Amino acid sequence: MSGKTYKPNNCSLEPETFSKVCNAVRAGNSILVLGEAGTGKSDFAFSLHSELSGEFQSAIATYKGSLKKFFIAIAMQLDVPTTEAQFNKNGEPTGEKDLTVDALKQEILDNSGEDTLLILPEAKRLTTSIRYWLEDMISAGARVVCFAVANPGRDIYLDMLEIELSLPSALPSADPLCGSHHSGSDGS
Repeated sequence: MSGKTYKPNNCSLEPETFSKVCNAVRAGNSILVLGEAGTGKSDFAFSLHSELSGEFQSAIATYKGSLKKFFIAIAMQLDVPTTEAQFNKNGEPTGEKDLTVDALKQEILDNSGEDTLLILPEAKRLTTSIRYWLEDMISAGARVVCFAVANPGRDIYLDMLEIELSLPSALPSADPLCGSHHSGSDGS
């Protein structure tokens, strides 16, 4: 781990926690970042992606009901092919066809390793099939950072390092470069 201090893009984020998550990812860990509503989990996720995208082949995605769209979004960010050659009966190429969901999952897995980082801002939305695929990704060396209000307490989440966020009002003070201060719980 380097001794570098990291400054998140959003001033409401905790610099110490942000640095802790960055260093844990660099050390090879997959992480579950926990925080109540209002702790800035989404901003944290996007700041993390911005900070680490130069060091890792990274993707950030939220599952919104379509497995195909979810995996295409990840594949495109990781520069993984989403189509394959199509051939006629004689074996001559006739164009391209979209990969199936299973083929997309395999293609992403085949093109991933220790330099891959997946950031998933809403862990509660991940289906069982996505979580099983993430187990394979982690086994292949990829780092996964999920964000949730509470630990779902099953499968991949049980093996992830947990880091908890505090509410912004609980932060002792703001970064002077932000131009605002966070007050403590006593209003000071």
